[in-house]
Amino acid sequence: MNAKSLVTMTLLGAMSAVSLAHEYWLEIGGPSPVAGQILRANIQLGERFQGETVIRDSSRIDRFIVAQPDGKVVDVPGRDGSQTIGLIRPAGPGAHVVGLQTTPTGLTLDARAFESYLAEDGLEHAIKTRKARSMSDADGRERYSRCAKSILDAEGSMAGFDRRVGMPLEITPLDDPNSPDGTVRFVVEFRDEPVEGVLITAASRESRGAWVHGRTDAKGEVSFELGASGFWLVSGVHMIEDESPDSDWRSYWASLTFWRSGS
Repeated sequence: MNAKSLVTMTLLGAMSAVSLAHEYWLEIGGPSPVAGQILRANIQLGERFQGETVIRDSSRIDRFIVAQPDGKVVDVPGRDGSQTIGLIRPAGPGAHVVGLQTTPTGLTLDARAFESYLAEDGLEHAIKTRKARSMSDADGRERYSRCAKSILDAEGSMAGFDRRVGMPLEITPLDDPNSPDGTVRFVVEFRDEPVEGVLITAASRESRGAWVHGRTDAKGEVSFELGASGFWLVSGVHMIEDESPDSDWRSYWASLTFWRSGS
């Protein structure tokens, strides 16, 4: 969805249709952080890696954790009102998987804007359901949550890159993101089960906006050629019907970031 205006950035990522359609991703230091190094975590909200830094607001955080290579899962500390939403210290070599899930927030869009957003984000099933129920001209009432994830290759090691952190919608690489041939499979799981038909996009910051797209198959998998080294973002959204009396739809916006050292 094209940008119209942005309101004040809270951890949730702003309360407007334009911000909902924007990417929402974690940025945590650079590649191959050293064990014991204190890393500042930020959330960015924007398009094609051009983003606004989101301010920490603990009331909007459902979960914010890091899964360490030794299997320990710890909360990520931070100070409300800061652009640094958390501080992370790698415990040792290996993949540290960070997960941030926001609390749900309601949003109502006029019918035209809602239908446009559904089409642009690959949510055709919702369009068909609305049409079948003669609701295409009705406002879209929705609750949404963000599920941002990042993999840190501490000491240059990606061991444990496929660890899950239990978010409602989660993107997980099935192959080492540093795979020399560049082909990496990802699985998209909703409530711990593979989900089919989710439109997934991927790009590196260094590719200057050359996004690739694919839909998950019956196993919830999608593959991309990640040829370029650098900072990568993989994202997608899944929508279901909502049981809330104040909302018709419930969406989950997942993102995954990591540094790739392959050529």
